[in-house]
Amino acid sequence: GVLPNIHAVLLPKKIAGDKE
Repeated sequence: GVLPNIHAVLLPKKIAGDKE
């Protein structure tokens, strides 16, 4: 569905954002 896709995109971006 849509929710899993959003989580798959937001989680990596959130982690990358924290690293930077």
